[in-house]
Amino acid sequence: MGYTNYHAIARDFTEPEWEQLTTLAQSIIDTAAAPKLAEILHAYEPIFPKAGISIAGKSGEGSPKIDSRQIGLNGMGDASHETFFLPKVEHSEFCKTNRKPYDIVCIAICLAAKKITSDFTFSSDGDEEDEFGKAALALYQMAAVAVDNQPDGGTALDHKHCDYGLFDLRRYA
Repeated sequence: MGYTNYHAIARDFTEPEWEQLTTLAQSIIDTAAAPKLAEILHAYEPIFPKAGISIAGKSGEGSPKIDSRQIGLNGMGDASHETFFLPKVEHSEFCKTNRKPYDIVCIAICLAAKKITSDFTFSSDGDEEDEFGKAALALYQMAAVAVDNQPDGGTALDHKHCDYGLFDLRRYA
């Protein structure tokens, strides 16, 4: 047994949806690992590690895989559990994270997918009001703002992904 996240989509992601999702997924991973941002997230929700979250490839080693077909990642080393796998095609998947720190990254990526298309569904053994859900929402919002603020334009998300009611990013601008 272990803490589990479930996600599904009853159709393939479109090219524009997948481009947005992979851009956000990379930003979520980068934001989770950045020490300065981790300090801010930790101050907001103490469950978020002060040193950040190191994300690895599917086996808990190497780099996460984000490409034209899939997003695949795990925690690093002893912080790994099961692989989080999100394919571009129609799917129904689950990932047991055992509430290791990379769970926050998995939830944040699922939040991004849900914001991009209402056809994406996800749930977990916890809820969005617990410390992992709150930390994931804060991480997702910071990553979305980072994408919005890219000098080259990135994917134009225009902060539509941010619900300032729960985590007010303007305090840290």
